[in-house]
Amino acid sequence: MSRRAAQPTFSPLLRNIHYDDEQRLIYVHNPIINLDSIYHPCQVRLFLLFDSNLRNGVEVNTPPMGYLDFAHTVNMEPDILGTLSVTSGDDWDLPAIPLSHKDINLSCFAVDSGIIDPNLDALGFYRNGQLNMDQVNHHVRLALDRLCRYGDKGS
Repeated sequence: MSRRAAQPTFSPLLRNIHYDDEQRLIYVHNPIINLDSIYHPCQVRLFLLFDSNLRNGVEVNTPPMGYLDFAHTVNMEPDILGTLSVTSGDDWDLPAIPLSHKDINLSCFAVDSGIIDPNLDALGFYRNGQLNMDQVNHHVRLALDRLCRYGDKGS
């Protein structure tokens, strides 16, 4: 009997965000600019941790790459009360009602030290058992650049 891995949970009220179980990726559609973005669940988990740190007064310098686009799209969801922190300059606008685990729960995807994501490991993103964030961010930038070029061709 095969054991099924724990599944992330997304509120059925989320219209523009869905999880593809087969690919194990999160698809986000920005309806304003008609742009689709793809995120690894650990990346979105990092976004949620970043937002939590902001709201709890932890000093943070720079948001993870892709955070602001994700946050703006999540904050457009009409049927979700909670929102993520955003910035329009030097200061962060912290939400009165933060996004909750009932809206998005990715606790089944570990981002803790000592636990290696097999997908990232197969791609060579670990060095001496540690996730190489410089390499991850480099590949995220390459993917975003490619998506931008792909989007420009469709215009």
